[in-house]
Amino acid sequence: MKIQLVGKVSDRYANAIAIIAGIREAGHECIPIDPGTDAGVEALRDDVDLTIVMKRPKKVTRRLYDLTHTVALWMPDELRMENRQGWIKDSDWATIHFTYDDSSIPIYIEEGVKEGDVYFVPLSGNPNVYQPVPYSMRPGSIGAPEIDFVFVGTMQGYRHRLVNDLKLMGYNVEVVSEWDGESVNYLYQNAKVVLNHAHPVGQPFGKGYGLQQRLWEAGLAGRQILTNELMEGSSDLGLPLNFFSEHNLREKAEAAIERALYEYSYSQESYRELYWSYVDLFRKWNTYKIRIQQIESIMREREDG
Repeated sequence: MKIQLVGKVSDRYANAIAIIAGIREAGHECIPIDPGTDAGVEALRDDVDLTIVMKRPKKVTRRLYDLTHTVALWMPDELRMENRQGWIKDSDWATIHFTYDDSSIPIYIEEGVKEGDVYFVPLSGNPNVYQPVPYSMRPGSIGAPEIDFVFVGTMQGYRHRLVNDLKLMGYNVEVVSEWDGESVNYLYQNAKVVLNHAHPVGQPFGKGYGLQQRLWEAGLAGRQILTNELMEGSSDLGLPLNFFSEHNLREKAEAAIERALYEYSYSQESYRELYWSYVDLFRKWNTYKIRIQQIESIMREREDG
């Protein structure tokens, strides 16, 4: 296939760069388009098999209506957020839709998308950016940092409560709200556990929809993840995650730290074997090459009718 990818291709840490690599690793030709430039808008082509649009660009929207081939909108955002409502209805140039959260499919249908035109295609991370922790820097080793939990993201809603609760328990919690891939990977490598809580959209504390971007990044970096339980209808894809709820945060936090410190007792050979088995699980089933192969299968099914 010849695939046109419309996304933030100027940022080497952005999802778009990892998706471009995944398209090429899957054996397809990729034409990257940056929607933030006039040149990118003019470069938009119609002689391709598929155009994948990341998020909802503003500058190329008019041109997207002119395309005659299949155009897919891959939305990595939580559509239940107030400022996201109506996004799908306003993106009627899209032929099909990919969502990272299977429980959001009814929202697409409510906004006018046909049931057979929205597909569950999870996100992933860039294995060239997010790398495992060296043996010499494993938690508990000499020189390893004393960061217990690291949270990367905007601080809002329940996220304040989560961080404050852990600090009150005596943990050292690092919060980063401005970042790039390189700095995030450094933090993942220098913390015992990665902390996550989904965007607050009316769900209870300790609950959330879908598997957010941070989970994939941390998994590829080989770090443990302490994250919210999933709301009904959201799939965990069998990932080795530590879920917490409002009632068991302390218990789950203690277990996550204890497991991280246990890595200190591994020999270098065992550490590599056990640690890499965890990373390989993510890399085997959850890279963008795998996601593109899933999209390829979707396209074949649609062609076969």
